Amino acid sequence: MKEILDSMDVGDYISAISCIISIIAAILSFVSYKLSKKEYNLQVKLYADGLANFNFSIIDACIKDNKDYDKIQYWFHLLITNLSDKQTSIVEYSLRLECLSNVVYKPEYILPDNVKNSDITVLEMPQNIEAHSSLKGWCVFELPRNTFKELGIESCSITLKDIHKKTDSQTPIYIKEELINYDI
Repeated sequence: MKEILDSMDVGDYISAISCIISIIAAILSFVSYKLSKKEYNLQVKLYADGLANFNFSIIDACIKDNKDYDKIQYWFHLLITNLSDKQTSIVEYSLRLECLSNVVYKPEYILPDNVKNSDITVLEMPQNIEAHSSLKGWCVFELPRNTFKELGIESCSITLKDIHKKTDSQTPIYIKEELINYDI
């Protein structure tokens, strides 16, 4: 071994040291790759766990028919819950009315004027919901009275969509009807 070391010149020493450094760098690169892959997989799992996820339930449903008004209103009292670690916003409320003649009608969402100074909470768009929280309020849809009478409505369903394009739909089991200003 001494003969080999004695026969080496300075260039050979530099080459040997460079080779050893290269091997150490390759080992460190491999270890760094493995640690980075584990960290990446952990971040992907944390992100997937935190994806926006909401649901809602219908607390109450009512059809309001005011004799002095030319439109019929569908009122839905909703409880919306954000189940995720991220804030989300509800950006669309839609009502789908399915009719006898296979017609589907979608009334417009409104913010009624008659509740502005009352203690009734009407859900607006967009409606922000913090992580792990819930809110409740009313959604109101309106359609012309003559359209309501002509449609022959069989069922309805309400759908909410958030900013992440996630949707949830519910069908009310029972909708009560409230007649206003009728002499009954």
